[in-house]
Amino acid sequence: MATTGNQLGDKVKAVERAAINATRPLIERHPLQRLESPSQTVSAVIHIDRTLVVPPEIHIDPITDLMFHCFPAVFMFLDLVLLSPPWTIKALPAFGLSSVIAVGYWWWVNYCYEYNGFYPYPLFALLDTQKRAILFGTSAVIMGVMMLVLKGAYGLLNGFEAMEVAGKPYMPKEKKEKKEL
Repeated sequence: MATTGNQLGDKVKAVERAAINATRPLIERHPLQRLESPSQTVSAVIHIDRTLVVPPEIHIDPITDLMFHCFPAVFMFLDLVLLSPPWTIKALPAFGLSSVIAVGYWWWVNYCYEYNGFYPYPLFALLDTQKRAILFGTSAVIMGVMMLVLKGAYGLLNGFEAMEVAGKPYMPKEKKEKKEL
């Protein structure tokens, strides 16, 4: 019978092989064929081993899962593009903010591990520190890119000129006239 350490090692190797096999087609393709990769990403998410994220003894029915994950994302997107003022964040601050959030979450996850003796997600237990750092770093980059994508979506739906005006400080008309004199 294999020990727990061997089982974890085998699972890590299986995850590594799956990741390599999943990215190989993207690397070997023509650059224009890589545009279809979002659909493959969705397919990979659908077919991923759920026990790496949620322990097998926990069951959440699909409606509750949607209420926790999908609906807030949809409603927050609608709030952003329809009801919120324009974002003025540029690329560098977006990536800086996402990096700060990732480092803060890294600290919190490690604090929880020290306190509870286990990680909040089984995947974190399978990865060593270096691979967890890569996972968190990749997540930070994706978060920064998504901030810029959402900013672009706002511009497409509401007009980019609204974003340009929002990025300039407000100056009352009286002060503008005094400044011009």
